[in-house]
Amino acid sequence: MVTIRPLTHEDLATLSSFWQEQSSLIAQSDPRVMSASAVEDWHSGLTSLLRDGRTAAFVAIDDRGFAGYIVGWEPPVGLLPSVGARIGLVGDLVIDMHNYRAGVARQLVGALKVEFNRRGVTRLAAFSLRHHVTGQAFWRSMGAVEWMDGFWLKD
Repeated sequence: MVTIRPLTHEDLATLSSFWQEQSSLIAQSDPRVMSASAVEDWHSGLTSLLRDGRTAAFVAIDDRGFAGYIVGWEPPVGLLPSVGARIGLVGDLVIDMHNYRAGVARQLVGALKVEFNRRGVTRLAAFSLRHHVTGQAFWRSMGAVEWMDGFWLKD
């Protein structure tokens, strides 16, 4: 049985390998995903987010260990185009690819939604790269619809 609990700073050492593996796979179709300092940047960024009261983060654990994690954040009002409600952004949703447990991603999203709803945040938005079709399929299966395609990158 999978247990969902809040993510703590102590979890980061283990979870970084999950993030690094997923990012390495995605980087095969877009090398910009993994910079030379990506792992350190992830650790530093997540450490900062965990100190931010607008962040909600959870891990899934069972008798085999960590099954995955999710991190969400509520941006300041007005930062994103108006959607008629306060919004929570899903920054990371990563599942252990070597120890699949059915429904873990849905359980993590459910925990995040419950926490955000408790805070008055009624909508979730998730970023899924254009070429990450499994991520897009997951969010569609959760009832999400494409919202905006507006990220541009200039080096």
